[in-house]
Amino acid sequence: LYSCERAGLLIDEKYLLGIQHKVDAAMAQALRDLTREAGRPVNPNSGDELRDVLFNVLGFRPTKWTKGGSSGIRKPSTAKEALEDLEDQAVSPQAARFLMALKEYNSVKALKTNFLPALLNKRDKYGRAHTNFGQASTATGRLNSSEPNFQ
Repeated sequence: LYSCERAGLLIDEKYLLGIQHKVDAAMAQALRDLTREAGRPVNPNSGDELRDVLFNVLGFRPTKWTKGGSSGIRKPSTAKEALEDLEDQAVSPQAARFLMALKEYNSVKALKTNFLPALLNKRDKYGRAHTNFGQASTATGRLNSSEPNFQ
């Protein structure tokens, strides 16, 4: 494992930048889909806007609630698990399409903000990224990696 860590993995910058452009296009399309299904522009990064659209406009019933934070006011949750629970409600085709677009937006956002920058920013002068492989921290004996995570 040490030899693999030391050698690193060659990162194809042109390929990743091409993926980044596709991710940007997918995010833009997901935003258009969210706007169409909500009937107005919506910021998918705003819990308050999502709550308004999901529960007031589209008619979903909350399944999970926030803890209330410093204000102590509990609100319907828009966390990933809560959104997955909403998929079972199938309030309307419009609501189902909104959830699908939100799921797509969240998945491509994770690529754009976590995965792609980690790979591009962790390259050495030879274009290789050096991860830390581990085996002890998994119950199944499979490898894991960190800094950056290649899993």
